[in-house]
Amino acid sequence: METKLLAILLTDISGYTAFSSGAERGDIEAAVRQQQRIIAPVIEHFKGRLVKWIGDAALTVFGSATDAILCGRKLQAAFVEHGERGPAAINPRLKIVVHAGDVMLDTDGDVYGDAVNFAARMEKVAEPEEVYFSEAVRLVISGAEIPYELVGEFEFKGITNTAKVYRTCFGQSPVVREQVALVQTNFVGVLDLADKLGWDAVHPTLDRITGRVVEAARLRGGTTRGTLQVGTFQTFDGLKPALQAVQAWTAELTGSDLARVADTTISVRVGIHWGTLHVMRHTMMGRDIEVVRTLSALAFGGEALLTGLAVEVGVAEGLQATLFQIIDASLLRECGSKRRWLDRFHETPVFAVKFADLLGVEIQ
Repeated sequence: METKLLAILLTDISGYTAFSSGAERGDIEAAVRQQQRIIAPVIEHFKGRLVKWIGDAALTVFGSATDAILCGRKLQAAFVEHGERGPAAINPRLKIVVHAGDVMLDTDGDVYGDAVNFAARMEKVAEPEEVYFSEAVRLVISGAEIPYELVGEFEFKGITNTAKVYRTCFGQSPVVREQVALVQTNFVGVLDLADKLGWDAVHPTLDRITGRVVEAARLRGGTTRGTLQVGTFQTFDGLKPALQAVQAWTAELTGSDLARVADTTISVRVGIHWGTLHVMRHTMMGRDIEVVRTLSALAFGGEALLTGLAVEVGVAEGLQATLFQIIDASLLRECGSKRRWLDRFHETPVFAVKFADLLGVEIQ
């Protein structure tokens, strides 16, 4: 079996499952033919090779990662422009991911290997309208030819390390800056538990905690911009909705077994900062990101640490100043991040609020 370094492009039609579950057989067959009629010539134009159809997905390989991304962009435009209407029409919103790596080529032309599996995992976090791609692709493309932004860091099943995912930004200007509440959650003691019990025993609990945190943010208008093994990163339009989300998931986890592994309950610590997020849709960059991530590591389990700017915004929104207690930086949790904080952010006031106290406050 031959091994070759290739760029892998995987397509997925947003909403296809819902369409096929409610459509008649003839309409499904017509939709599949429409998909093939649109995709095949575009792939050929960019010198790609269609490996196979996987339901509503097309698996394609290219000798060039740049060609793969440009092909993906053209495919998305082609679906919007040429997609038919009526009961057999496919949703024109196409999800596309591109990854580069060594693949094994079978004698019949099929491809296998970790690179193919990675592309399939990445498709789960992609959204339509732009092409999503991996760090391996970012390293070999030209940013001048293909404008892009960082979506975030993700954990994929079967992939050992966290993975950075990027997206093209042909449809909007490179950078938009907005003032938001930045919220970083850390799950305390996870690595020690994993060393003691193994990741298979810990992961189900992490999934439950993460699910509660993500859903609580969504219901209060927040955006989850990254999920990692030991926490999440989110943004909110104000401090009130951020604290409402913390209240909600704290209430769910308190007094339940949702955060329990064997005889241990995983606690959560939070860092909150009000600052500038350099974004287009998902990008996380800038000094304020470092502030909140460093701060989140300095909290003890069961509490949130906030910068003075975050507290000022909360008070302006109507929160009681007495909810937040200013603390001396020397009393922050002892860890590697404490030296970084004292060296780089020592002039930033730090306030604390216990989750137990937060539960007793009505935030409107």
